[in-house]
Amino acid sequence: MMELYPYQQATVDLIQVGEDPTYLAYEMGTGKTAIAIETAKRRKVRRLLILCPAVGKLTWEKELRRWWPTMPVIVINSRKDTGLMTGPGAFILSYSLLSTDKAYAEDVARSDPFAMTVLDEAHALKNPKANRTKAVLKTMLPKLGFVLPMSGTPTPNHAGELFPILRTVFPETVRKSNGQLMKQYEFEDTYCQVVNKWFGGRSVRTIVGSKNIDVLKSRLGSHFLRKTKKQVLPDLPDMTFDTWPVSAPSAPEWNENWEDMSDDEIEQFFASGGAHVMKMRHEIGLAKVPESVQVIAETLDNCKRKVLVFAHHQDVVLGLIHGLAAYNPVAITGATSTALRQDAIDQFLLNPACRVFVGNIQAAGTTITLIGPGMECSDVFFVESDFSPGNNVQAASRVHRIGQKDAVQVWFVTAHGTYDDRIQDILARKTRDFHQLFG
Repeated sequence: MMELYPYQQATVDLIQVGEDPTYLAYEMGTGKTAIAIETAKRRKVRRLLILCPAVGKLTWEKELRRWWPTMPVIVINSRKDTGLMTGPGAFILSYSLLSTDKAYAEDVARSDPFAMTVLDEAHALKNPKANRTKAVLKTMLPKLGFVLPMSGTPTPNHAGELFPILRTVFPETVRKSNGQLMKQYEFEDTYCQVVNKWFGGRSVRTIVGSKNIDVLKSRLGSHFLRKTKKQVLPDLPDMTFDTWPVSAPSAPEWNENWEDMSDDEIEQFFASGGAHVMKMRHEIGLAKVPESVQVIAETLDNCKRKVLVFAHHQDVVLGLIHGLAAYNPVAITGATSTALRQDAIDQFLLNPACRVFVGNIQAAGTTITLIGPGMECSDVFFVESDFSPGNNVQAASRVHRIGQKDAVQVWFVTAHGTYDDRIQDILARKTRDFHQLFG
């Protein structure tokens, strides 16, 4: 049976009481998803709507089945799926569908009311002119029920980005002394540094930062709940292992009857190292690259930390490097010279702009330290993992060393709906057991 950590349970207690909405602004890695699901259970919600980035849909599906196995889960992937939004269930819909086709929002507006709606990564609704913001906070709003916005980065750039959600979900926080609600520009003038800059021969109103933060915090009051990993560290394990499902439509089929095989039989089959096995492993690694890039980029955009990524094949490493180029990645593979190897380590440790380290497990999984003074890295992704749990622990331990002040979260990326789901789940569990046994 799954159990919440004490701080998560206390948070559910706070949110569950009464009808006043709450913005769950806990830092990434503190378990907001479990808090939201348990809150829905405690509120006896029969119809739950989850709005999230596209890369989060499969994770929500997995976590709902884990934490609330009796609740039907329906993922909305196309218009025909909106016809399934009847009766009890947890319904998962992405912001990207709301952005590209207003019909999804109209379908929700015509559906039965929801008792509760989770706005995951709620900062996605920061632009009042965006289609998804208008879809959620206007068209769909009357059917959303109790709304729980969640984000570890509620204001990625400046305080003005809070306004659309505050005005809609927390109107008292933007009410003026005369009882009227602030307009967007009034909120920005009050809580943002606004300047006029010349672009294309005309003056453009531009926000360059925030101001009066203490006043805004006071107005937000108990509506905003915020905790960091450091604050809840006593409750967290030192290193946690889990799977992160991604869509991988080009993943190869496995003709073996793997549903009937035991975990040990599957592990032995893939550890055998035959040509067929190696080909399958290579193909599924490549198939996971596109969405792995999206997941890792989303992680980087929602925290200030750096990220450690592991893979096995050279072209998988190169695909990750190419896809994450905006974050100035460095890499170590078996082909990396000694000089370039040290340069990659130094860049990751010392250059704030270098936020991603991609390592081949054999070449970068031992002997090096990737945590140091003034830099934070506690998120590890295995796009391809080793079949030896000990090697996975060794690799993840590059950031689980002296100087690490956060709990380390290790993700095994899995190609959802394929045999890779089963394999990575086995490896995540065995890696966790190995770590617990040998510390």
